[in-house]
Amino acid sequence: MQRFFDRPGSVVWLGVMLCGAFLVLVFRHGIEPASPAAQPLTLIEITVAVALGIIGLAAIIARRVGRRGRSSRNPVEDDRAGFVMDTFQHVLQELKEKETDLGRLRAEAEARTEQVESYHENILRSIASGVITSDSRGSITTFNAAAERILGRRGGEVIGQPCGQVWGDTSPITTMVSRSLTERTPFSRQEWDFLRGSERVCVGLSSALLRDRADNIIGAAVVFTDLTEIKRLEEQVESEHRLSVLGEMSAGIAHEFRNYMGAILGWSKLLAKQLPEGNSGRPMVEAIMHELSVMQHLIDDLLAFGRDLEPQRQPLEFREFLKEAATLRPGRPGVQVRVTIAPAVPRDVEWDLTLMRQALKNLIQNAAEAMPEGGTVTVEVTVEDAEPAAIELVIGDTGVGIPAQFMDRIFLPFFTLKAKGHGLGLALVHKIILAHRGSIRVRSLEGAGTTFTLTIPVTAATSTGHRSRLIEAA
Repeated sequence: MQRFFDRPGSVVWLGVMLCGAFLVLVFRHGIEPASPAAQPLTLIEITVAVALGIIGLAAIIARRVGRRGRSSRNPVEDDRAGFVMDTFQHVLQELKEKETDLGRLRAEAEARTEQVESYHENILRSIASGVITSDSRGSITTFNAAAERILGRRGGEVIGQPCGQVWGDTSPITTMVSRSLTERTPFSRQEWDFLRGSERVCVGLSSALLRDRADNIIGAAVVFTDLTEIKRLEEQVESEHRLSVLGEMSAGIAHEFRNYMGAILGWSKLLAKQLPEGNSGRPMVEAIMHELSVMQHLIDDLLAFGRDLEPQRQPLEFREFLKEAATLRPGRPGVQVRVTIAPAVPRDVEWDLTLMRQALKNLIQNAAEAMPEGGTVTVEVTVEDAEPAAIELVIGDTGVGIPAQFMDRIFLPFFTLKAKGHGLGLALVHKIILAHRGSIRVRSLEGAGTTFTLTIPVTAATSTGHRSRLIEAA
């Protein structure tokens, strides 16, 4: 009997049975109206209803008493319930701790990812080579600081754009990226010459394929280095060699010319002395002597160009030297020379006074002759921010400029664009600057003017380092 009341379902069925009996009795007498034929409740029916009610009430009381008894008489069950509750709370606590640990690990992973990305960005920002990466479709995903400096483009302008849209479909960068992705092979050792503003730049290109951990190709990378300075040094070495050969040849020719010219000049002077004043032949003799003097100037330049120049360096007060050189103004109306010297320029230099004065005179003369309508020749002097210390002279004009097709020939002997010129002025300037272990660069825009930039070491002690750079470039 105790087992019956311990079962919740048994009590429920008992209640249902009692309610059913009660409803049967009510339903029976409710749907049959009072009539003479109606039968009153029998004793048996009353007895059954009362019995069922007593039994139901007894069942409910027994159920409640049983619960109280179990709670007071069965401490094992209480311990079991407490253990379940404690276990449940412990599991909840562990879940909360695990959730906290997962949050901490996720934060550490995110911080580590940011650190790795920052580290990679620092590497790309610090290296001197330009780096461009693209996805598998050829759109740019990375454009580091060196790439901005070398190519003259901003990263924000090109990232996300296809390479062909940025540089054109025929540019080496676009071609290398496209072929690397299509042929699935890297390319290396290609050169690209292009204009960055008004300056010609040369870069060396190499490509590589980008792969994920599953070795799938996810893009391409192009790494490039600015070769402009190396090319300039190589050209300088080649120019020194070429000028040395031409110098030897011109020196031999100049000596032969001087011998013949000496004989012609001697006979001309003798003939001029024998002709009396007013003789019709005297002007012709004087014209011959004038042309011979012009020829003498050319021969002197040839000999100076052909001579193996070794500067006789001596300490010079630079500002006084530059002031003297700037006063050698050509007799040309409407031409002014404006000199600007930065405060950091050293007071003394070790240069050959005669040679450097000749070089500056030639450059200022050329600048003045390039401005037939007049103008201003600017001479700006600064200190090159490099080691060893060097002075940088920038001599510019606003004249007719030099056509682009002649830019690589202006330092060659006997090349000139002047109607009356022998083409040795710039060649001699070039040789003087190289003899001082310096360099000379030129930028020109036809119709807008020309700028010569001279970079000359302050002292002779820097010549060894410069020579080694030339040897490395060669």
